[in-house]
Amino acid sequence: MDSIFTFNETGTKLWSLIAEGQSPEALAAHLEGEYGLSPQRAANDAAAFIGELKLEGLVESV
Repeated sequence: MDSIFTFNETGTKLWSLIAEGQSPEALAAHLEGEYGLSPQRAANDAAAFIGELKLEGLVESV
């Protein structure tokens, strides 16, 4: 891999949750609690983040 990836504070926290083996639902729960997002918005944002990581080849499945 010839790239360096950086995340904002939220992305860094989500990345660490993924590294701990947390589920997409746990990522969404974090977003709900930390930022007051609706359950649907949090689930969509978590799924989008995971989708971007998959596209870049950084995760295979979570």
